Amino acid sequence: MYKIDIDDFTPRLHKKYLFFIAALLWTFAGIMLFVRGLSLFTHSIHYFGLRIVVCLLAGSVFYLLMFAKLSVKHTQRIMDLKMDKPCLFSFFGIRSYLVMIVMITAGITVRKLGIVAPAN
Repeated sequence: MYKIDIDDFTPRLHKKYLFFIAALLWTFAGIMLFVRGLSLFTHSIHYFGLRIVVCLLAGSVFYLLMFAKLSVKHTQRIMDLKMDKPCLFSFFGIRSYLVMIVMITAGITVRKLGIVAPAN
């Protein structure tokens, strides 16, 4: 009798490609945030220069305090994986997936409740 093992169905990929997938995911997220943020500038031109400066400062602080540390953490996580071909989804840990789910859900909820005007 043939025993079915879940490991037979696990999508696997070489570690070097996990870096590429993580980079694509972060690039997609960055573009989404940029486009959403840019759409807020089209509604009003008041204090346009000041808003650009504030956004650049806030983005820089976010990068320095959060993203730079996160990228080092995820890079190290991938390099520390014991398998040569780990699961396709192992470029994030379970905590990172949970944080992503909470952030996406919160963003959708905030827009649907009208707390923040949806970006066009």
